[in-house]
Amino acid sequence: MVCRDCEGIVQSALRSHPIVRGRPGPGQQMPTTAPQYRRSQLYGRERIDLDRSPLAIWIGRSAALLEPLAEAMGRHVRASPTISSDDTPINLQAKGKCATAWV
Repeated sequence: MVCRDCEGIVQSALRSHPIVRGRPGPGQQMPTTAPQYRRSQLYGRERIDLDRSPLAIWIGRSAALLEPLAEAMGRHVRASPTISSDDTPINLQAKGKCATAWV
């Protein structure tokens, strides 16, 4: 930002990155339904050579960073006298057949 009075430039500190020397976005840090070899292939289609090992490391480090949050959420849920769930049905394909499962 530029100060109108003194015309000096003020810059805020850079955001910290969850992974040192890396800038993976949320999509690269969180586990997805696609296995790491598949994600590596998808990057390859865009001519990005990205091995599976960095993807796995990113997910592991992100999981470690989120563990305190998951524990706090678990404590909050277990502190309640009752626990409710959402019985949303989804289609589950197993052994070539489609069955109904609930989230």
